[in-house]
Amino acid sequence: HVHADPALGFDPAALDPPAAVLTVTHAKGLEFASVIVVEPAELVSTAPSGLRALYVAVTRAPARLGLVHSHDLDAIHGVVRSGLSRDHVMRSTSAADLSHI
Repeated sequence: HVHADPALGFDPAALDPPAAVLTVTHAKGLEFASVIVVEPAELVSTAPSGLRALYVAVTRAPARLGLVHSHDLDAIHGVVRSGLSRDHVMRSTSAADLSHI
């Protein structure tokens, strides 16, 4: 069970279901078995803290990270890799790959 600070502005009970959808701000300081970051390049371009927000997002999972994206990841590849340990399993899926769903 994850313990979250209610001062973060969300109900910690929201973390109990098998999947939780959180902003980077709400996820900061927490750890999850698996994390999926949607549109990491957009996160960098729209978040006030830019690359720092992406770093926080990719370091929430100790082992499994997924990226779902429609934009090129070349500009953020270094940040993503720097947040991962050797034991991480990462999968990157473009939105085009999901078009059949």
